[in-house]
Amino acid sequence: MPILGSRGGGSAKGFGFTAGGSPFIEATGGTVTTSGDYRIHTFTTSSTFVVSKATTKAAEGYGVRYLIVAAGGGIGGTPTTRGGNSDWNSIAATGGGYGGTFADVGSSGGSGGGGGGEPGYEPGGSGNAGGYTPPEGFAGGSGSGTGASRKPGAGGGASQAAAGGGATPGGNGVASDITGTSIYYAGGGGGGSHGPSSGQPPAGSGGLGGGGNGANPGPQTPGTDGLGGGAGGTSGQAAGGAGGLRTITTYTTDVAATTFPVTVGTDAGDGGDGVVILAYKYK
Repeated sequence: MPILGSRGGGSAKGFGFTAGGSPFIEATGGTVTTSGDYRIHTFTTSSTFVVSKATTKAAEGYGVRYLIVAAGGGIGGTPTTRGGNSDWNSIAATGGGYGGTFADVGSSGGSGGGGGGEPGYEPGGSGNAGGYTPPEGFAGGSGSGTGASRKPGAGGGASQAAAGGGATPGGNGVASDITGTSIYYAGGGGGGSHGPSSGQPPAGSGGLGGGGNGANPGPQTPGTDGLGGGAGGTSGQAAGGAGGLRTITTYTTDVAATTFPVTVGTDAGDGGDGVVILAYKYK
């Protein structure tokens, strides 16, 4: 201590310190990885994000970047198959809408579920149920046909609506490099079909971002967990819409030194579970 004292008021800088201390956030929670100068916390189940040290320089790029994806919607035509919401720091994303069955319309959601295929052109559900700007997702597609010719609609995705007419691809999701690798999230499920054996077109493929493939007429595929994809449709049930997606691409969100609950939406009716990813500069 006497040696340090002999250096005077500016001596701390000689030991690698700057006035005001380190600008970096320190936190725990989720699965922690790093990419370059950034630390990433990935939550695939609900938990907590605990900030033990805040930053005073969030606006200068030392804050948090986030990606919040709700669960994708399922099939079955009931509210119980809508995807669950995700939330962090009062930033919420809405679960994907469920696909309609036969004469049912698709439900609204983060992205809308597809419309049923009978008795014809049942509309898909609307997206962006949270009313956010930019939108968290887009509408599902309508179904078409009747009887063996019915073609249930596809689910909307986080970046585009699904095309109408049934048996169409799900809407694509949004690509994010928050983990250090560019990955698509929140794709809508592909529309169902009776397939070529009934003189119908093949079922639709899932949208980029974990959307499940539609049945052709065999088993459909579920949305992908951790991506918030909507479930693929069947010959009698329309596809689920993708979970809503909220994101910021800059590291500027300010956070206090406190505990933040993290809610990750779970799937319903074969939609994909959501995810919450938080990242910040740590060195």
